[in-house]
Amino acid sequence: MKKIRELLIMFSVIMMTFTFSVPVRAYAPSVNYGKKIEICPWENILVTDLPYNNKIKSTKLLSNSNKKVVEVVTECGQVWLKAKKPGTSEVKVLLRLKNGKKKKVRFTVKNVRNVFPFKYLKINKKKLKPKYSKMATYETHWGYMYDSIKKTNKKLTLHYKLKKGWKIKSMEQFWVVDKESERSKSSIVKNGSALKFGEPGGGFVVTAYNKKLKRTVSYTIVIRAK
Repeated sequence: MKKIRELLIMFSVIMMTFTFSVPVRAYAPSVNYGKKIEICPWENILVTDLPYNNKIKSTKLLSNSNKKVVEVVTECGQVWLKAKKPGTSEVKVLLRLKNGKKKKVRFTVKNVRNVFPFKYLKINKKKLKPKYSKMATYETHWGYMYDSIKKTNKKLTLHYKLKKGWKIKSMEQFWVVDKESERSKSSIVKNGSALKFGEPGGGFVVTAYNKKLKRTVSYTIVIRAK
C-alpha cells in the first residue's frame, strides 16, 4: 500500500507538471495513416496524414470490429486511437470534406508490444526497466513507466543509448520540491546530465521520433526514491 500511495503522489505531481507553470515540453504521440497501423498497449495516439488531410471538416466512426483492442475517438476532424488489449481490429471512418463530399477510409489496427526507444536508460549504473502502469492509459496522451532507485548522497547521472533509428525530440526532468503541496520544478537534461531528485523522487518527460517507422512516442518516466 505504501508503494501504491507514493506512486499516486508522483502521478499527481506529473499531472500538475503538465497543467501548471512548470515548463515541461512534450509532443502528442502520433502515427502516420496507413492500411495497417501498429499501436502499443499504453498508447493514446493521433493518426496523422489521413487521406484528404487538409480538406477534412469532420470525422465520424462507422465501425470498430474489436472494441476490446482499441477505442476509436473521432473529433475536430481528427482520429485518435486509445489502445486496450493486444489484438487486431478493423476500423472504418467517414471523412466529411469541406466541399460537402464524403469519403470512407478503412484500416487495420494491431495492438502490439511496447515500443521503447532506448537500448538502455541508466541512472549511474542502475538500468531502468520499462515497468508500465495503467494509471495514465486513458487520462493522458503519454506512455507512463516507472522504476525506483536507492536513496544516496552520491551524484546521480543520466546515461542512455537509443535504439537504431530513434532520436530525442525533447527530454526534461522534474523533481519534487515540496512533498506536502506536491510542487515540482523541471529542467532540460541530456546524456550525461546530473539529476535532481526530491522526496519522494522525480522523473522525466521524454519524446522520441523514428523517421523510418514514422512514429513519435512520449513517455513519463517516474523514479521513486526507495
